[in-house]
Amino acid sequence: MHNIKPRRIAEAIGVTDSCIGHVLHGRKTSRRVKQAVADALGMTFKELWDTKP
Repeated sequence: MHNIKPRRIAEAIGVTDSCIGHVLHGRKTSRRVKQAVADALGMTFKELWDTKP
C-alpha cells in the first residue's frame, strides 16, 4: 500500500488496524474505511474500489 501502514489509517478514523485488514481483504465492508484508504493513497473512492468493467 505505497508504504502506508494500516495502523495509521485506523488511528486516524478511530477503528482497529484489524478492521482495516478485514476490509482490505474483503471479509468486511465499510465505506468509511474504504474512503480513508483511498484518501491515504491519494485516489478517489471510485478509482480504488469500483470493480465494474
